[in-house]
Amino acid sequence: MGIEELKEKYLPKLEAEELSWDEVPEVMELLVGIANSDEDFQDEFEDLTKTYSFVISDKPESEHMWIKIEGGKFTAGNGTLKPVDLAFTCDAKCAAGMVSGAVDSNTAFMKGELKLDGAISDGMKFQNIMALFRDVLDI
Repeated sequence: MGIEELKEKYLPKLEAEELSWDEVPEVMELLVGIANSDEDFQDEFEDLTKTYSFVISDKPESEHMWIKIEGGKFTAGNGTLKPVDLAFTCDAKCAAGMVSGAVDSNTAFMKGELKLDGAISDGMKFQNIMALFRDVLDI
């Protein structure tokens, strides 16, 4: 599915902050497409090389997700990728909420709903990525 079709399909759900974990792979595909084609993303993250993973505590490993930024180019996929700079461990509802914007990762971390394995500063970079994604989508 192309970027425009993904936008059309998921923009209403992102605006409403209502995603299920099953929808996250396509939303990550949308994020990758936007990040690799949008000038603001390229300018902001051209020097960034990081790998993030979502370890989903209530899903099999095959449904975990990763996102990699290498020199400003984004890729994402299912499963695990090692090594990672930061692993987010939480249940599927929390992870989908983080992607949709419904869950604030700082609050989830403080409540113990989200565990981080890696540098907190990398988590802040990920928040910046998601904030720019929402800005580009005018959410």
